[in-house]
Amino acid sequence: VDWNSLNAHLAKRGSSGRRISASAREHYGSIHQLLAYLRSKRVNNPYRFLRISKKDRLIREALDAWCHSFSPRERNKTLADQKN
Repeated sequence: VDWNSLNAHLAKRGSSGRRISASAREHYGSIHQLLAYLRSKRVNNPYRFLRISKKDRLIREALDAWCHSFSPRERNKTLADQKN
């Protein structure tokens, strides 16, 4: 969660925004709970305050590399390299 952006957005609401921001950290048991809480406080599009973690990026890159290895072009290239 990009807490700085969320705090800046909620600061526009004044003291009620600061209360929502403080309570949001308490409701951060899961992303689902946090988003539900922010929606209940009428924060529009709360998912815009989410960030992709480094671990998620690594998993996505590994999955893309694995899927790419099954493409016909890569299989044929591997077979050609093995014959040589």
